[in-house]
Amino acid sequence: MKIRINSHPRGFAISVDEPQFLNVLMRQFEHAEGAEDILFLKGRMIVPMRLVAKAFELFTDKDVFWDDKIYGEARQKLQHRQMQLDARLEIAQALEDPQSSLCDFEHLSKLDPHQVTAVAAITVPSLRGLALFDEQGTGKTIIALASFGRLKDIGKIQRLLVIAPKSVLGVWKSDCKTLFGDKYIIETASGVSSNRRRSIQSQHDILLVSYEIAVREAGLIKMVTGAEPTAYMLVIDESYFVKNSQAIRSKAIAAIRPLCERAIALCGSPAPNSPLDVINQVDLIDGGVAFAGRTIPKDRELAVPEIKKGLEQTIYLRRLKEEVLPQIPAKQFERVLVDLRPVQESMYTRARDELVLLVKNTDEREFLRNLGSFFAMRSALLQICSNPITVDPSYAEVPAKLLALDRLLNELIGTKNKKVIVWSFFRGSLQSIAQRYQEYGSVRIDGSVISVEDRIEAIDRFQNDDNVRLFIGNAAAAGAGITLTASHHAIYESFSNQAAHYMQSVDRIHRRGQSSNVTSHILLSKHTIEMSEFDRILRKEKSARNLLGDSYKEPITRTRFLVDLGVAE
Repeated sequence: MKIRINSHPRGFAISVDEPQFLNVLMRQFEHAEGAEDILFLKGRMIVPMRLVAKAFELFTDKDVFWDDKIYGEARQKLQHRQMQLDARLEIAQALEDPQSSLCDFEHLSKLDPHQVTAVAAITVPSLRGLALFDEQGTGKTIIALASFGRLKDIGKIQRLLVIAPKSVLGVWKSDCKTLFGDKYIIETASGVSSNRRRSIQSQHDILLVSYEIAVREAGLIKMVTGAEPTAYMLVIDESYFVKNSQAIRSKAIAAIRPLCERAIALCGSPAPNSPLDVINQVDLIDGGVAFAGRTIPKDRELAVPEIKKGLEQTIYLRRLKEEVLPQIPAKQFERVLVDLRPVQESMYTRARDELVLLVKNTDEREFLRNLGSFFAMRSALLQICSNPITVDPSYAEVPAKLLALDRLLNELIGTKNKKVIVWSFFRGSLQSIAQRYQEYGSVRIDGSVISVEDRIEAIDRFQNDDNVRLFIGNAAAAGAGITLTASHHAIYESFSNQAAHYMQSVDRIHRRGQSSNVTSHILLSKHTIEMSEFDRILRKEKSARNLLGDSYKEPITRTRFLVDLGVAE
């Protein structure tokens, strides 16, 4: 009996000269993940490509005629899976005694114990990819840099390519200087095309690239990394940026990944909006091994069990601050409820009623067709809660949240001489806040601050200049990767609808190096959409933690404390 395996648009096709044998083959496949997607068509078995490694295992000792492309992919996937198994064993041994495996590493004394453990895991010989999903603020950048230093010392790799949000490139540069001094040549690809291309092609040990530049210069980066096989380790920082496999930035990085010897994904909140977010991040680092053969339902609730099974096959580390940095005081939260001002309330009520009327007079099909317009009107409600001037330039009243900020900043900065962070999502609101509180020597990072150097300077001034008491930021632009531990108080004047922005920004002050109690003050307009919007963000945060198996403790708040006592505000 002869078996033929050929390419097929749905994966690969298995043909046999004894058709009844297809039923025997089906029984061999039936317990494999994804077997339910196998089809029978015109006397052939059509099998999804994710089962190609399984086919290779089944047919090793049989007389099989393989399509060359399918055969190559089958061998590659099987070898990759075996490497993952070998790496798991090596990591388990390294975790038992991390100090021994790193005893001759000159920078070991600069690392915390949990960082030593992570470096030991990342530097085992057979590892190809690992996800470092440690909670925000545990020092993942230092871990990645130390791992690079160790791997370079032992000759496993020669260079490091970091792809990260623009806002954190300066952190990578400063942390590298802190850990290694001037030992390595660091290049940052930024600025005009000629400058960034020169940086990418220049002699370097560490190349720092933003996601935007990775897309624009993907071809050149591929040429440079591919010129020396096995030379590079790739770090994908804040890897939730590539959660969507169809996004341009994800495709650019997917093309670069195979040219790098190993890859590390860094992210403290890898599934901020949906459990599905984690899949592509894992696929990029392990070549699709963990989620191979898994059919993931589109429904989020149904998807969770399958994604958890995939994570069981993923090589990743997840440690919480309360476990590895118990000296950092717990986070505290305060909901500050404000009443809208008279004109502001009138604007909100009018806009809300108009939206309600439009939705009620729309059938389901029309609603979905115009969903973008409805969400824009919904966003306008949030802008009115923040500062109506962003919706109506003629608005002259002082909005409720600016009055609340007057009180909080006067108390925290004016009376207690504290440094404070104010997060706001809307550009008009950010502008109003910056103008109103110039007396506090403020610095600002939002989408309008393009230069990496300007961002570094703003962070440095806030951290080290006693005359700079206020940091004003948009969490979408400055909520990830940076350290603002000079402050113990963060105020949320408004927030985006992306849970990741909030989850990341909270830990700018609650992180490694913080020694004081920290409090986040959440300004919410009473009886508005903001109340449910913030609750939705918290539900997403809890869901993301549950997916990773966190022993999640709901943070104590004043409101929750009163509710526990049976008293409602």
